[in-house]
Amino acid sequence: DTSEGEKKISADTVILSVGFHADLSLYYRLNKEVPKKVWCLGDAKSPSNILYAIQDGNAVGKAI
Repeated sequence: DTSEGEKKISADTVILSVGFHADLSLYYRLNKEVPKKVWCLGDAKSPSNILYAIQDGNAVGKAI
């Protein structure tokens, strides 16, 4: 909701970032179903601060 009321935004992809604990269920499911390598990083792996998410992304980028 906004001060003008409800606002709808169209999107192709939506990423939810809520909660304070890791939920690896999507990662495990994708890791089984997707034929390519799937990476789990940032808060999905372990909730922390943005510095660790950046470090994870950097490590994955180097590994690729």
